[in-house]
Amino acid sequence: MSNEKQIRAIEILKEKYDILGRLPKQADFEGNELQFVKSVLGPLPRAFETAGLKDISPMYLEKLKRREERKKRRHHHKNKEKKNAG
Repeated sequence: MSNEKQIRAIEILKEKYDILGRLPKQADFEGNELQFVKSVLGPLPRAFETAGLKDISPMYLEKLKRREERKKRRHHHKNKEKKNAG
């Protein structure tokens, strides 16, 4: 991902926030702004977090933690199978 694109997407979000005095909603964006922001930064909640406009959701952090634990278990299981086969 281009760093310039990420910077521009964050600028768009911060400009909207400054103008509105609140987190922008989808309807607050004009033209392709929303599409651009979401293509560069992901869904709006993650985009707000990346831009520093919103704290990272504890539920999202927990989801990431569970995802990482599952990944470790799968990786450990695959390595165990390789050892037993070899």
